[in-house]
Amino acid sequence: GDMRLIFREVLPILVPALLAYGLLLVAVAALAEAGLSYLGLSVPPPTPTLGQMMASEQSNVLDAPHAVFFPAGMLFLTIFALNLVGEEIQRRIDRRTSAA
Repeated sequence: GDMRLIFREVLPILVPALLAYGLLLVAVAALAEAGLSYLGLSVPPPTPTLGQMMASEQSNVLDAPHAVFFPAGMLFLTIFALNLVGEEIQRRIDRRTSAA
């Protein structure tokens, strides 16, 4: 029936695409949260965020550059890793759909 067609034909193609898109949205959300917390518009200060860490140590960047660059590097690596995983999923989808 219709449900069998959906589960056998549509979902195997749709799920990896949605997963790749979801990973991209997580990366965008992480960057948006870091930007908002850098500006002081995110969670309250007792909760540590990468943006708050960068903002609080911005005035000491010449004395202790690692205090700013480690949170920035972690943000970069997180977003980069999410994008790499999303691209690999998309590449596998393209390979599978072009072979069919």
